[in-house]
Amino acid sequence: MKKALMLILALVLALTAAAFVACSDAGTDGTDGTGNDTTNGTDDTGINQDTDPSTIVSDTMTEAEWTAAFADESFNNYTMSGKMTQSTDSVSYSSDILVKYAEGTDATLFYMQETSTQGTSTESYEEYYEITASAAYSYSKEDDVWVKSTASYDPSSELSMYTDMLAGGFSQLSYSDADKAYTAENYTVSQGSSTQTVEAMVKFTDKKVSYIKYVSPVMSGSSESTAAEVVGTMTIELKYYDYGKTSVTLPQAQEENNQGNDPSGDDAVQITQAQWKAAFSESALSNFSVEGTAQTSMSYSGQTLNGTSTIEMQFDIGSDHDYRYMLQETTSNNGSSTLEVYTSTKDGVITLYEKDSDGQWKSDTTYSETVDLSSFYAMANVHDYTNVTYDSQNGQYVVDEFTALPAESCQLYVKFNEDFQCTYIKIVVTNPMMDVNKYAEGTVTVVYNLTYGTADITLPAVG
Repeated sequence: MKKALMLILALVLALTAAAFVACSDAGTDGTDGTGNDTTNGTDDTGINQDTDPSTIVSDTMTEAEWTAAFADESFNNYTMSGKMTQSTDSVSYSSDILVKYAEGTDATLFYMQETSTQGTSTESYEEYYEITASAAYSYSKEDDVWVKSTASYDPSSELSMYTDMLAGGFSQLSYSDADKAYTAENYTVSQGSSTQTVEAMVKFTDKKVSYIKYVSPVMSGSSESTAAEVVGTMTIELKYYDYGKTSVTLPQAQEENNQGNDPSGDDAVQITQAQWKAAFSESALSNFSVEGTAQTSMSYSGQTLNGTSTIEMQFDIGSDHDYRYMLQETTSNNGSSTLEVYTSTKDGVITLYEKDSDGQWKSDTTYSETVDLSSFYAMANVHDYTNVTYDSQNGQYVVDEFTALPAESCQLYVKFNEDFQCTYIKIVVTNPMMDVNKYAEGTVTVVYNLTYGTADITLPAVG
C-alpha cells in the first residue's frame, strides 16, 4: 500500500486524463453548418454514414497494397464517420463523430462534428479548420454566430491516429472469411505513453481503408494487494468513404477580436474555445518548459502520506528531433526520492536515459514515453463553456467539477498570456480514487508554471 500511496503523486503530476469530456455548440440536424448534407454522401462503393459495417466485404490485400492504403497520400478528400463507446459497471459513454477532409490548391479544409452522451446528458459541437501554408484558422460557433479565429491546432495528426496504429500490421492480422475482414484478437497498439493489446479489425474497399474497429478492455486501478481487473470495454468503429469526392464549404463568419484582454488581473486574458483547444495542441506544445510543485496530505487504509514534490520538465520537439527531460524530487514522511530522466524518440523508437547506481548515465530502448505529453493534449477538451467560468479578478479560468482525475472532487485553474499560450495550471484534488470506488482521504494540490521557447536539451553522454 505504501507503493500505491506514492503513485498518487505520479498520477496527478502527469495530469492523467480519463474523463469523458465533450465540446459544445453543435448542429445535430445532419448538416455541416452551411446547408451541405453530411448524412447521405455515397461513393462508388455504396458506403456511407449509415452503412452496416457487417455488409462490407473486404478486399484481400498484398503487403504493398496494404502499405499504400495506409499511406498519408491515400487519405485526401475523404469522409470519416464512426462511434466510440465505453462502459463499466458505474458509467457508460458514447460519442458519434463525423469528419470531412478536403485538400485544395490554397488550403486544406476540415469539418468536424461530434455528439457525446454520458448517461442522460448529451453534448454536441461542430467546427471547421482552414490550414494554409502560412496560417491556420478555426471556425466555431459562439452564441449561434460563426467566428473565425487564428489557430495553432492542426487536426491532421488526430485524424490519422487510428490508421497509423494499423499501418504496419500486415503480418499481424489475417483474413477472416467469417468476418469478411482482416482481424487479430491480440494486436499491440501504442498511443502516447500507453501500450496495450486490443482486438483489431480492418476492411478495404477498392484497395482503400473502408472500416476499422478496435475493442479494448477498461482496467481497474491496482495496488500491491489488489490486482488490476477488467471492469468494462471500449469499442471504436470508423468508416472511411467518399475518397476523392469529399468537399468542405467554410461558413460565413465574422473575424474574431483577438485582443480579448481583461484589464483586471496581472495576466488576465480571455480566450475562445478554439484558442483554448489550440493552446494544448502538438504545435503549441513543441518547445516549452514546466516548473511545478505538488503538496500531498492524505491517508488510505491506515497509511498516511504527507509530502512535497518539485518537478521540472522540458520538451524540445522539432521536425528532426524529439528530446524530453524531467527532474522530480519528492520529500515525504516515507523518505526522499529523485527521478531524473531524458528521452529521445526517432523512427518510433524511444530511448530512455537514466542514471545507474553509480550515478553514471545509461540508455536503453523503452516502449512507453516516461515524459509524456498526452495529459497536456487532453486539456484541449476541458473547455466546453458549460462548466468553465472566468475569474476576472485573478485572470484565470475555473473548473469546479474537473472530471479528468478520478476523485470525489477536483478543481482546475488555468491562465493564458496575450499570445493565448497556457502559462499556469493548478489542480486541487480532494479524496483521490486509489482503486475502483475506493477513495483516499485528503488532498493533493499541483501547480504548473509554463514558459515557451525555453527548452534546449542536450542528451547526456552515456558512460
